[in-house]
Amino acid sequence: MGRNSSTSSHDSLAMLKEGNARFVSGRIDGRNRDRARRLETCEHGQSPAAILVSCSDSRVPPEIIFDTGIGDLFIIRVAGNICGPSEMGSIEYAVEHLRVPLLVVKGHSKCGAIRAVVKQEPVTRHFNSIAQRIMPAVKKVIDTKPSLSGDELVEECSKENVWQQIENLLLESSTVRNAVTYSYLEVIGAYYDLERGDVNWMGKHPNEYLLLNALADFKRETATSPGT
Repeated sequence: MGRNSSTSSHDSLAMLKEGNARFVSGRIDGRNRDRARRLETCEHGQSPAAILVSCSDSRVPPEIIFDTGIGDLFIIRVAGNICGPSEMGSIEYAVEHLRVPLLVVKGHSKCGAIRAVVKQEPVTRHFNSIAQRIMPAVKKVIDTKPSLSGDELVEECSKENVWQQIENLLLESSTVRNAVTYSYLEVIGAYYDLERGDVNWMGKHPNEYLLLNALADFKRETATSPGT
């Protein structure tokens, strides 16, 4: 589908929900994957309906899960669906230059990256930068739900990690924060079930308002502190 200049975050979310429903029911139509679509987007450029941050796991291909095609989604894939500096740079490009109205951070069940952090498995030097982004979510779940263990702990950490990555975005990216503040962009979480194939739409971060205002309050306090 892609989008036009009047497409809203509501329209984009509806597109994703409808596509996932087709995928789950086995009624995939493989839209926007033909030569005509390829040539159209080559000539006229891209107007993706949504930005999607997804895990690199080979079992969660976004275009298939949402039954979309060329030019429909601006996808950032990385182990653990983290939002670090490189991922934020890609997101900011889509927000500023493509005016995409919806950003979805999507975790999934049985995530190997989350499991590696939960189990404290040995990781490579470069993967460690990913693990550091995941660790706050794992620590929060362990601290607040100490009775969880095994697969249940991994699943809960995977869901909490969605919120953690949205929190990273809102606190560290002024581009994303301003776009959300002025209602140019909606940011929501989602969670994909590998077995069922369906997506649970988690909605906005429960503390979005506080996150949007936390940095502004800090700057105001700093500016008015004695000696500044």
